[in-house]
Amino acid sequence: MLKDTQMKSPNYVKKGQVFMCRFEDCWDRTTSCISTNEAIIANIKPEIGKIRPVVVVHPHKRHKLAVVVPFTSQKPLKEDSYTVFVPIGEMPGILAKKECWVLCDMVKVVSLDRLQLPFSKKKEVSTLNDERVSKICSIVQSIFR
Repeated sequence: MLKDTQMKSPNYVKKGQVFMCRFEDCWDRTTSCISTNEAIIANIKPEIGKIRPVVVVHPHKRHKLAVVVPFTSQKPLKEDSYTVFVPIGEMPGILAKKECWVLCDMVKVVSLDRLQLPFSKKKEVSTLNDERVSKICSIVQSIFR
């Protein structure tokens, strides 16, 4: 049975939805299971390697994957064309109390098993507004042209 802090992963996602993503990548050399004993950490700086909020920019229903970009609450040192500002109140749950920036240049394809609902009393999926999602997707596409 899942604890209150552990939410079941979604079976499908939609563009613009906000989730918490477990970016930690580690496995046990002997059993290929996640373990703290003799774990190999697979993320290398500056890759993301912790739990953080993400927005879905492209769902891939057939393989239970999604293209996501992460958020940060740390203001960028300088304004650049790869970040999108999200004002206080637009994020779900406890994240709503902070200003956030979408890190559009930190795109990652993840299994839906890595995604969980944000820490919120509502227990429902939140979605960013269409205008902001369009801007995020436009920036992501421009990076890979």
